[in-house]
Amino acid sequence: MSTFPPVVWRLTQLEWLDMSRNPLQTLPAEVGQLTNVKDLNLSYCQLCTLPPEVWRLTQLEWLCLRNNPLLALPGEVGQLINVKHLDLSECQLGTLPPEVWRLTQLEWLDMSWNPLQTLSPEV
Repeated sequence: MSTFPPVVWRLTQLEWLDMSRNPLQTLPAEVGQLTNVKDLNLSYCQLCTLPPEVWRLTQLEWLCLRNNPLLALPGEVGQLINVKHLDLSECQLGTLPPEVWRLTQLEWLDMSWNPLQTLSPEV
């Protein structure tokens, strides 16, 4: 599946969404309508960027972006105040924004298999 079916955006009480291993190249802004989603798996897609609405999903506890050609994460990642599990492995990240280190609920962070050049001095 290369696009989300429109019916997904009407599932406003949805708490778990797994779209892994689909050839998704973009996420529509409508993802922001899933305000109750706690687990979001977008691993093994083809996402180069994520819309700002993803970072506003403040109920997210588990976010898997494994194996996407993401070159960078925006500072808005710091808005994921409830995230406990963040999988950024096998992306193309050269650095992480300092906001990642301010995610106080974070219990598990996987950054393996990235061409990381530097880490923030806050680490």
